[in-house]
Amino acid sequence: MWQLVKRVPTSSCSWTTQGEPLVNRATFQKNMAKQDFKHNFKVDAAIVDIVQFHQDPSALKQLTPPGSFLKLHTLEPLAENSIADFTLYLGFLPIRWIARHKDVNFPQEFTDVQEEGPFKSWRHRHCFINHGDSTEVQDEITLEFAPNFPQNLVGRFIWLTLPVLFAYRAWKTKVSIQAASSKSVARSKTV
Repeated sequence: MWQLVKRVPTSSCSWTTQGEPLVNRATFQKNMAKQDFKHNFKVDAAIVDIVQFHQDPSALKQLTPPGSFLKLHTLEPLAENSIADFTLYLGFLPIRWIARHKDVNFPQEFTDVQEEGPFKSWRHRHCFINHGDSTEVQDEITLEFAPNFPQNLVGRFIWLTLPVLFAYRAWKTKVSIQAASSKSVARSKTV
């Protein structure tokens, strides 16, 4: 479940929900040039498990919802200046996207910055906050729409679908980590 809420910045990697309990949340903010989207959710897993999931090259495909298809051209191991080059198909519409990873500071955060794609600019910051037995995952996206008609239209469609996309990603992250944890427990019992 996601909700629109007002966020108050509290530090580089976290915001408060003004006393509300943490659940899967999304919010939009916009000004004339830039658009901001923020989403957070909690996973009942250690931060190391969350980071390992995001470092896995298969994570991007796992986090792509049904109805979309992702063709990977280049996916370098997640590190400073590594590249993710892929085509995202929204139905039959191919969207080429090249992103460079910046500000990689595990286990706390990393950012992907669009170098080529449907937006004039796109910056997606992933933050992981340790809460002992659980981890809060925060996604912050700042973007500008492309000025030309086809890219602008595609960018606006993607913008409008972000709450659904990130609700799916939250669910898929939880399910994937739970499945990995179950396999690990099963392996330890057979040894």
